[in-house]
Amino acid sequence: MINENLFFNKNLLIIYSITFTGIMGVASITPAFPQIANHFNLELDETGLLISIFTIPGIVFTPILGIMADRFGRKTILIPALLLFAQGGLLCVYANSFNQLLIYRFIQGIGAAAIGTISLTLIGDVFADVETVKAMGYNAVIIAIGTTLYPAIGAALASIDWYYPFYLPLLGIASVILVLIYLDNPNIDREDNLSNCFLEVKTALKDKRTVQLFFSTMITFILLDGAFLTYFPFLIHQKFEISANSIGLFMAYMAMITALVSYNLKNLLESNSESRLIKISYILYALALLIFLTINEVSLIYAPLTIFGVAHGINMPIIISTLSTISTLNNRGVILSLNGTVIRIGQTLGPLIFGWFFIIGKLSFVFLGGTIISLATYLILVIFYKDKLYPNN
Repeated sequence: MINENLFFNKNLLIIYSITFTGIMGVASITPAFPQIANHFNLELDETGLLISIFTIPGIVFTPILGIMADRFGRKTILIPALLLFAQGGLLCVYANSFNQLLIYRFIQGIGAAAIGTISLTLIGDVFADVETVKAMGYNAVIIAIGTTLYPAIGAALASIDWYYPFYLPLLGIASVILVLIYLDNPNIDREDNLSNCFLEVKTALKDKRTVQLFFSTMITFILLDGAFLTYFPFLIHQKFEISANSIGLFMAYMAMITALVSYNLKNLLESNSESRLIKISYILYALALLIFLTINEVSLIYAPLTIFGVAHGINMPIIISTLSTISTLNNRGVILSLNGTVIRIGQTLGPLIFGWFFIIGKLSFVFLGGTIISLATYLILVIFYKDKLYPNN
């Protein structure tokens, strides 16, 4: 049963709106890739740049904005970020060339750099102990719901014309209003200097769990944004000649599975450690990507989509909730922003790595390469990261 008092907490509902805004930057446009490629006369591997150029600013700006959010307050950083995200999306609507579209996506990416990280940081600020884990889980459900809806919405809009999905970021203005008027979050007492802030981060990074979680985050988003979000639309479009709407619905199905698994994750944690479940997720990623290579009927797509959704529903909620648990109020923004940077690195590298795979061996090598990366990650975690890193389980 959902703890309704927590799930419908006023601050958490506002955080949901921030989260819901932040995740649309990728999920809403990837079903439109075939239309965008056709409109601008692009090669398949070039479309992946729309993800990479969007995530590159986060590599630099996410840790900076995280530090600034710790020192000057969450709202001070969050509100301008939401406005810039909305403005960047609107500019994309008016792009006259692919290079211009990339420039506008870069601008939008600067705004996006702070949104996801600060929404997670706010959860850690407002809630404590068991409530933090529950709130993270509920927020993960919202993420999954968003990633379920946005591909379908983006595909429907793209069926009108390629640029219509770029109107969606204007919804971020509603989040700005909610944050300004209704959001309550603790004041952060930062009497120490900036060097102490970095000392806290250095101490946290000595924890092997943090290293494992950052590594796992990077690989997860290399797989998600590289193999799945960039090339899955092209795979099923080429194999079965299906429409953008159908592509969006298939991607929405995967996200729905992610949401269901995230919501029921506590049942898996009763008999498995966090570390073990993260390792298992990479076996599932590998299996799903391998099955994508073999499907020859549309109805068979649901099997690998289900497996991929289960893997993602296990992976990310555990990573985020554990990072929040091992951080403190004063360094949580920095730690989660560092994880946000790692996410951006993975999102940036994913389309580039799998674009290289595509150049070498077309779509078949894309999904074979993803299988190999997943299995290699599992082996690395088995060898270097033991379950004893989670002594409380």
